[in-house]
Amino acid sequence: MKKTVSLFLLAGWTSLLALPAQAQTTYHIGNSLTDTKNGMLEPLSRSAGRDLVFLRFTIPGAPTDWLWDHPNTGFGDTNYPVVFVNRAPIGHLFTQPFAGHDRAIDNEADYSGRFYNLCRQNSPDVQHWLYQQWPDKAFQDNWSQGKGSAAGLGLTPARNWVQGACNHLAYDEAVRQRMDDQTGGKEIRIVPAGLALAKLAIEIEAGRVPGVTDFFNTHFSDDLHLSDLGSYMVNLVHYACIYQESPVGKVTYKPAALTEAQATVYKQIAWDVTRDYPWSGLGGNGTLYAQIRAYTGGGPSTPGPAVATGAVVREVWTGIGGTAVSAIPTATPASGGELLTQLEVAAGGADNYGTRIRGYIVSPAAGWYTFHIAGDDNCELWLSSGPEEANKSRIAHVPGWTNPREWGKYPEQQSAQVYLVAGGRFYFEILQKEAGGGDHVAVGWTGPNNTSITVVPGSVLAPYNPFGTGRYALQAQHSSKVLDVLSFSTADGAAVVQHTPNGGTNQQWELAPAATAGYYTLTAAHSQKRLDVANASTANGATVWQYTANGTAAQDWLVLPVGGGYFKLLARCSGKALDVNGRSVNDGASIIQWDYHGDGNQRWRLVPAGTSVAQATAARPGAGSKPLGALDDAIFPNPATADVNLRCQAPKAGRLHVVVRDQLGRTVYETAAPVTAGENLVHFRLPDVVRSGVHTVSVSGGTAEPRTYKLLIAR
Repeated sequence: MKKTVSLFLLAGWTSLLALPAQAQTTYHIGNSLTDTKNGMLEPLSRSAGRDLVFLRFTIPGAPTDWLWDHPNTGFGDTNYPVVFVNRAPIGHLFTQPFAGHDRAIDNEADYSGRFYNLCRQNSPDVQHWLYQQWPDKAFQDNWSQGKGSAAGLGLTPARNWVQGACNHLAYDEAVRQRMDDQTGGKEIRIVPAGLALAKLAIEIEAGRVPGVTDFFNTHFSDDLHLSDLGSYMVNLVHYACIYQESPVGKVTYKPAALTEAQATVYKQIAWDVTRDYPWSGLGGNGTLYAQIRAYTGGGPSTPGPAVATGAVVREVWTGIGGTAVSAIPTATPASGGELLTQLEVAAGGADNYGTRIRGYIVSPAAGWYTFHIAGDDNCELWLSSGPEEANKSRIAHVPGWTNPREWGKYPEQQSAQVYLVAGGRFYFEILQKEAGGGDHVAVGWTGPNNTSITVVPGSVLAPYNPFGTGRYALQAQHSSKVLDVLSFSTADGAAVVQHTPNGGTNQQWELAPAATAGYYTLTAAHSQKRLDVANASTANGATVWQYTANGTAAQDWLVLPVGGGYFKLLARCSGKALDVNGRSVNDGASIIQWDYHGDGNQRWRLVPAGTSVAQATAARPGAGSKPLGALDDAIFPNPATADVNLRCQAPKAGRLHVVVRDQLGRTVYETAAPVTAGENLVHFRLPDVVRSGVHTVSVSGGTAEPRTYKLLIAR
C-alpha cells in the first residue's frame, strides 16, 4: 500500500531546514546526464507551487558501480551514506543506467538496488526511479544496436535515433524487472526521459512544434549532452513522474528561447509520454510508446526520408456497385493497377469500381499547404502526420461527385491548412468509388511555392511499397510451380525456369524498390544476382535469366495486381510480362518475356519465404476453407519475421481490428481493415522495432467473436 511521506525536522539535525508538508526531497545519483536536472528541476517545480529539494551525487562518465565504490568524490552531496541518514526521509531516489560503460543488466540491477536498499533503511517509503538516458547523435552504442549487455533482449538494431532511444528504454526495463525481483519496497519505476525526447523529435520532424524545425541542433549542446531546450523536456518528465500530474497549466518556468506556445507543446508531450508509459506509476497502457517504437522516419545517419521518385501506384477493384467509399474491399487483392505520374486519374468510362492511390508526398519546402480533391463519385483524401500509415486521418472528401478538377463544388473538398516540414515524408491515401457515368479523381494543392491550385506532381511523389523487403517465392497460377534458378547456379546468365517448390534459396527472391519509381528488383537469395531480361531485349520470347546487379531497365519490374491475389510483372526495358514459355506445366520450363495477355502463365503469386506454397494457395481468397464458428481465421507464416497474413471467413461486411501485444502485454502494433462477406486475406507488416519472441494477436470485429492467437516473431 502506498503511504504519504511528510518531511519533518529531527531534533539535533541543524543542517535541515523546516519545509512545508508537501515538499519532496529528491536524491539524484549518476553522471553528467544526471546533471541535466541540476539548476532546473527545483525552479521548474517551484513555479508550479511545489517545494522540491534537489540533492545530487554525480561523477562525470561514471557507471552506477563506480559511484557506489567512490563516495566523497565528484560533485554535489557525495557522501551518500550520510545523506541517506541526515536528509531522511527522502521521497524519491534516482539512479541512472549509463550506456557509456555497457554494464551487464545484473550489474546495474545489483548496484542500483544497493543504493535503494541503503536509502530505505531511513526512508522506508522512498520511491526508486531508473532515469532513462538517450543515445548520442550517432546512436551506435551497444544498447541502441542491441549488442553487448543488450544482446539478450532480442532488439532490432536502431536505424534512427528514435529507435535507439527506445532500445535504451528496453535495457532499463530489463534492469527494472530484475530489481523488482530482488528488492523489497515499492515497485521500481522508470523516468521515460529519452522516450519523451524521441517523441519531441518526431513532432518536430512532422512540423507540429511551431517555430522549431531542427531537433538536434536546438536540443543538444554536443553529441550527447543537452541544451536548455532538451533539458527542459527531461525536467518536465521528472516533474510529471514525481508529482504524478500534468505540467500543463501548472509549470510556468520555461527557457527564455521558448515562447509560451512552444513551452505548452513541450509540456503536453512530456505529459502524454509519461501518462502513457506503463512504468511511470500512472497506469498507462503503452499505446503511444508502441507508436514511438514503430517510428521509421528520419534522424542523422539513417537511410533518410523517401526521395521523390516521380510516380505512385493506383490499385483498382472491379465489380463493386454503389458510391460508398467504404464498399472498396481494400483488405482483398486488387483486380488491377497502373502507375501514375501525378495525383490524377483521367475519365476512363468504366463503372462499378473502386480505386486506392497511396504513397508518400515528399515536401519540397517548409510551410503551410492546403489540399483539394475532385472526383466522381465519392472520394476521400487521407494524410498522415509523417511516414506512418497508422497516423493517417481524413482531411478532405467529395460527398457526391464533381467535374474534373472542379475544386469548389463542396466545402468538404478543401482541407484545413497543414504544415509540412521541408523534405519530410508524409503518407497519403486517395480512395475513389465510381458507380456509373463519369469517372475520374484528382488531388491538388496550394503551398509556399504556388498560390493557385495545381495537381500534385510526380516530382514530390514516392511510391508505397506494399511488399516490404522480404524474400518471396513467385508461384505461377497455371502450374503452381515457382520461379527457380536452375541447379543453384551462381553464374551470370544462368537459366531461370519454373520448378516444383522445394524451399531452396534458389527459389527465394528478395523484393526491393528499384531506383525508378514504382518498380522493383528481384534478387536470387542464393546468388545475390538479379532477375534480368537478357541483353535488355524488347522482343517477345527474349530469355529471362539471372545477372549481376547493374541498375539497368532490364532488371526493373513493375508489379501490378491482376486479381485473385496474383500479379503481373512487367519489365521496364520492354513493358512485356514475365511468362512461362508455352504455358508449360513441366519442371524446367524456361522463363521468357511476352506481351501481356492475362493467362495463368503470366500471373504470379508472391508467397513469403517460410510459408509453404500449399498453405498460401489454400489461404487465397476464393479457395475453399471450412468455417469455424462465425469467423474462421488463420495466421501465417508462424514463426514470422515481418510479413503476416490473416485469413478471415466473415459472414458479412465489417471491419476487422488486429492488435499485437508482446509478452508484457504492451500493444506493439495495431491495424484495422475492412472485410467483405466471404473469405478475406488481410496482410500486415510488423515494424522492425517489434522484437523477437512470443506475441499474442487479438482479432475482433468482422461481425464475429473476438479471437486470440499466439505468433512467434523470429528475427
